Amino acid sequence: GGVYNGTFASYLTGSPTAPIVVRQYPGERATINASSRTVPALTVHGADTWYWGFEVTDLNPTRTTTNLGYTSGLRATSVNIYGPRTRFINMIVHDGEMGFGLWSPAVDAEIYGSIIYNVGIESVQQGHGHSIYVQNTTGTKRITDNILFNSFSMGVHAYTEAGRIDNIQVEGNIAFNHGVLSAAS
Repeated sequence: GGVYNGTFASYLTGSPTAPIVVRQYPGERATINASSRTVPALTVHGADTWYWGFEVTDLNPTRTTTNLGYTSGLRATSVNIYGPRTRFINMIVHDGEMGFGLWSPAVDAEIYGSIIYNVGIESVQQGHGHSIYVQNTTGTKRITDNILFNSFSMGVHAYTEAGRIDNIQVEGNIAFNHGVLSAAS
């Protein structure tokens, strides 16, 4: 348990039949608090690892910028996922610039049963920041049974610039109040 300030990169690699499980000790609460405004709080590169039941946040109170672009330097993505066959189960992710970035190298990755809220920033032009930003080329991405709310932009955004959006399974999620935090959207 405890609050861990910083930016963390995981290269943990299990196997398809014996994944590594990363979770807080029973009865305790573990929180990763972003310390960088440009580097994600947690970046996952390794394969076959399950991240389960802990919190990732950014306690920086600043959310507005005079910049027009998406990358503001006010806060960074909470969790960036590149690791194949990784799972994110019952996570609590909030207040980053984006909740999860689920990218093409994360073949057959899954976000399941997580709560994602209050993500994004406000620029002059519009609100930026999605609960889940996803791309996929091979395998199947699964975004299942999550609760997503109160972002500055979209709930789930599948986007193809320099990527693809093939085989993305979105099922059983509850999404509401996306865009409501933005005065400009």
